[in-house]
Amino acid sequence: MQRAGYHVHDGFYLRLAAGVGGGHVNVTADSGASDFKVGGPGLALNLWIGGTPARGVAIGGMAGLQGIGDSNVVVNGRDSKRDMSAGFFYLGPFIDAFPDPMRGLHLGGSVGLVGFKADGSGDELRAAGVRDYNAGGLGASAWVGYMGWVGPEFSMGGMLQLTVLGTGNDKQDEIDRKASGYGLSVSFTALYH
Repeated sequence: MQRAGYHVHDGFYLRLAAGVGGGHVNVTADSGASDFKVGGPGLALNLWIGGTPARGVAIGGMAGLQGIGDSNVVVNGRDSKRDMSAGFFYLGPFIDAFPDPMRGLHLGGSVGLVGFKADGSGDELRAAGVRDYNAGGLGASAWVGYMGWVGPEFSMGGMLQLTVLGTGNDKQDEIDRKASGYGLSVSFTALYH
């Protein structure tokens, strides 16, 4: 129960986050195509919606998008001097906990589904055996942040988030390929809770 004159993290939970970050993903092929790595900076966007079954503990669903824009591509260990547009989408349940429900420190995590896509630019990447990649798999995300109250139910602050991913097979022309990697971001967040 909320004490007079204090803000408490309870009830309906809605968080929006926007920030900048970067990612790095390795794509490996069994044969007939080149392994490649793609990495670079990008925009990070996240949305959480849920409720509070226990004081200071929120659960619900989240969706996130991490861009890896204009990323440098390394093919079989050598810098290709070519870029790819890449990024991943994340969807899953979450838990976000406030150790002190009247304060702003929070930490949380999620395990869910992920989709990763990388689109190459130019014929040089294709000549090097690099093909566009698009597949889904599993991911996990963890974050820590701090919020400051700006209203009875509203708070704003910053957050550091790490997401890891591993995707299944993207089979093209009888070539099996898989991807694994991570995204790290720093975001400004707004919370109704």
